[in-house]
Amino acid sequence: MSETMAELYEREFPTPVGKKLAALTRKSEEVARRIDELNEKIQSEPLDSKRFRGLVRKFLSAANEHMRAVNQIEHELDRLGAAALR
Repeated sequence: MSETMAELYEREFPTPVGKKLAALTRKSEEVARRIDELNEKIQSEPLDSKRFRGLVRKFLSAANEHMRAVNQIEHELDRLGAAALR
């Protein structure tokens, strides 16, 4: 079985930052799975249905949540890089 990104962060950075990166990565992966599921549901709905509009709202909300997690991961990685340069 191959190592996940979260496991890699935990192994390579055995610090609170590594744990935070792992948690953010797991959250990002879970939200990405939810986005995929919503996308499948959206594709099977008629465009003019109330359910379609609700699914699209959920999809957009999940996409925003995913981007926040990715941005947090990037921020933490930048902090690690800056600390390593000191």
